[in-house]
Amino acid sequence: EPKFGEYHLFFSNVLKDDVVRSLAQADQFELVRQLRELYADFFALTPSSFSLSLPQNSALTTPLADRTRDGLFALLLALKKKPAIRYQASSKDAEHIAALLSQHLDQHQENLDFGRGEDLPALLLILDRTDDPVTPLLNQWTYQAMVHELLGIRNNTVEIPAGDGKEGGVGGQSAVLSPVTDDFFRENLCTDFGALHDIVHAKLAEMKMANPQLAGNVSFS
Repeated sequence: EPKFGEYHLFFSNVLKDDVVRSLAQADQFELVRQLRELYADFFALTPSSFSLSLPQNSALTTPLADRTRDGLFALLLALKKKPAIRYQASSKDAEHIAALLSQHLDQHQENLDFGRGEDLPALLLILDRTDDPVTPLLNQWTYQAMVHELLGIRNNTVEIPAGDGKEGGVGGQSAVLSPVTDDFFRENLCTDFGALHDIVHAKLAEMKMANPQLAGNVSFS
């Protein structure tokens, strides 16, 4: 027996026809009220970056290649873009992803009719970071980069390691650093270390002015 009076099903990517048929056949009581595709099969980290949350340093197996193709396809649908695809010629993995995505676009032309033309089509450039030996050796002295370097940021979440047990510590907790919900992070994620030091000092001064009881408990050096 159904547990609910009606069902509203939302999916983050395009559904295959056989999946839709299976859902229709399983709906014996005709309780499914809507079935929608929202094209959100990726993690939006900032207004200009995203992640597919793939395992790091993994070989491009068929499941990972398909996941990459599906995530990129959902991103293109969300942005309403039908791009020209270019890839790094020296990388077999980049070529493979480009071929998979191009084939997927051809198979779903009906999803790519956005009702307007573009004077200059978007460009999707697929690069292989394993051919970049320099970037991993660089240290970027900005707020977001330093937090990631020292603590690690995973899908906008930072795991704060357990401290030494001193009173008032925040170790062992997690914090969300998102430009959508965190004004300080949004305004300073690309701020360099020197300017960030002054900004934090000013913020602490404001906090102490607003809460005199914090004057002797909060410090920064």
